[in-house]
Amino acid sequence: MSISLADAGRRNGEAAGGRQPKHSSALWTDTLVEPVEVFPAPSVAVTVICAVRGDPLTAPAMTANYLSTERDRQCAIASIKFARQLSRTSAMQEYVAQELLPGPGIQSDEELLAFARQYGATIFHPSGTCKMGDDPMAVVDERLRVRGMEGLRVVDCSIMPTLVSGNTSAPAVMIAEKASDMILEDAAHL
Repeated sequence: MSISLADAGRRNGEAAGGRQPKHSSALWTDTLVEPVEVFPAPSVAVTVICAVRGDPLTAPAMTANYLSTERDRQCAIASIKFARQLSRTSAMQEYVAQELLPGPGIQSDEELLAFARQYGATIFHPSGTCKMGDDPMAVVDERLRVRGMEGLRVVDCSIMPTLVSGNTSAPAVMIAEKASDMILEDAAHL
């Protein structure tokens, strides 16, 4: 969750401390409220329409289910409150002129949740939809082969059974590097 803060350099249209005025910025609190570690993915529903309609070119339908659990809703509210608290610290005073969004008039948990529903967005890349593992929910095995299909692998962040709390770029590269090694190994044994 983020709240938009006007840069202190814009106070009364003047530069603060001789600095040039800057643009408003967002204070992100996703990983300040939650521990920076692996955590369960939000509930995402993916419907593969082509299986129903028989057209493999039909795009799947995806419902993100943001704020669908009580834990998600409480985390969103707590994140906004924490961002506000952090923005009022003495260390932030020279950088923060005022809260722009959700705005000081939004105070109750219900109002904060309504703001989160209207303006909230994820910074996480959707992943984890083709879980790797050996349990009944796993789509791919440890060599990234789709269970029940020959000659098909999934090589992207959708194979991660849990989400990382950082950017998915490095894990995607690692998955691709490892997959290329496994594909070459498997081809050598044909």
